[in-house]
Amino acid sequence: MATLEAIYSTPIYNKKSQICDKCLLSKIAKTAKAIALLF
Repeated sequence: MATLEAIYSTPIYNKKSQICDKCLLSKIAKTAKAIALLF
């Protein structure tokens, strides 16, 4: 458990999670635009 906590608290993991969040936000924005165009 301690090793997992250490891995999750590393700045590299934090950067990866931030990048994933940006990817998700861009996907949501694209889908929102597509829905807006349909209606």
